[in-house]
Amino acid sequence: MTSCEQSKKIKDKKKKVQAAQLADLHALIEHLSEMNKKLEKACPLDWSKEKKEIEAKKAELHKKIDIWDSEHLAGLVDN
Repeated sequence: MTSCEQSKKIKDKKKKVQAAQLADLHALIEHLSEMNKKLEKACPLDWSKEKKEIEAKKAELHKKIDIWDSEHLAGLVDN
């Protein structure tokens, strides 16, 4: 295997990992959106339980977004 083929294989593997991470972020955002829509419709007097869930999901989202530093984004744009 040539170094060019090895490089392409490594890039393809990185793209698959990044695509999975991106899909995970989209799923998390969709879940947060659904939680918000549910609260809009139900409009409960006490929504402290839901607020805790939303805050936990927001924290998870922030943690996952941290994987998207400039190096990751540059890799996606360059390819």
